[in-house]
Amino acid sequence: MIGSVRAIIYIATLTFTLAGCQSAPGPLLISPNPVTDGLNPKVAQLTIQDQRTHAYIYRVQKSADKAYFAPPRQPLKDTISTALQPLIGNQTATSPLIWTISIEQALIEGQLGTVKYQLEHHLLLRVEAEYKNQRYTNSYRGRLQSKGLATPDEAVLEREFSRLLHAVLSDIAADPKLRLNNQEHSL
Repeated sequence: MIGSVRAIIYIATLTFTLAGCQSAPGPLLISPNPVTDGLNPKVAQLTIQDQRTHAYIYRVQKSADKAYFAPPRQPLKDTISTALQPLIGNQTATSPLIWTISIEQALIEGQLGTVKYQLEHHLLLRVEAEYKNQRYTNSYRGRLQSKGLATPDEAVLEREFSRLLHAVLSDIAADPKLRLNNQEHSL
């Protein structure tokens, strides 16, 4: 009887110890589906700038002075460019529609407990559209929270952030104000 109690205590202690000694995840594969585009005019030139001071997208706070970080497998600006390819059209000789997208925030913040985790995904993209002498700028924000038991799997991190990124990029693609629509825009 005493031996089985000791075994249970030993196993529980070992489990909590191993749960607390997790290593940081490897680079994350962020791959949102390409957006659909039913608006005109097409974007002739797309520039994406990463304004963040860091390259990682996942941060896990282990203690007040200890954190783990994970970058994306490919730069986030390349991922966004690939997802927005359906919006790109031919450059016109008169004045092309130019978009500049700035990545202001892209982060998954993780809080790991002994038996559960909580994630907060934050995404903020600022888009400036320019056509001839017209300009329009708007910010697009996305936020997602999730919880679970044990620790989050890398696939969960990748899937949830990709879904959030796709939703924000779809909002950008569907905003007619970014096309600076007027009668001159016939392509």
